[in-house]
Amino acid sequence: MWFVWDGEQRCIPVDRYTTPAANLQAVHHVLEARRVELRHGTLALVRATFRGFVVALPAPGAKPWWAILGVSAEATSDEINTAYRALARERHPDNGGSNGMMSDLNVARAAGLKERAQ
Repeated sequence: MWFVWDGEQRCIPVDRYTTPAANLQAVHHVLEARRVELRHGTLALVRATFRGFVVALPAPGAKPWWAILGVSAEATSDEINTAYRALARERHPDNGGSNGMMSDLNVARAAGLKERAQ
């Protein structure tokens, strides 16, 4: 389930159960757990939890890692790293890029290398 919270797109990835109703019940319990974190922890803790979900599951409509890096879907680990380094030079905040651009690159590189390791 995807939604916007705190100005960013978030997700709760639940598809463990065989019926939509059971999956929605699980989402309810996940949201209740985040409310407990807010009551007894901090907003930073909840934000970190949702960031972990987003890294694990890219947003709908998001570009695939190879498109972000400008390589083919069959690129080797070396090609992934080479493309990453070249784009990082341009998109790093110290060189006129932004944190968001670098974050996209980092996520794309990690996804590509993870896929190659499998």
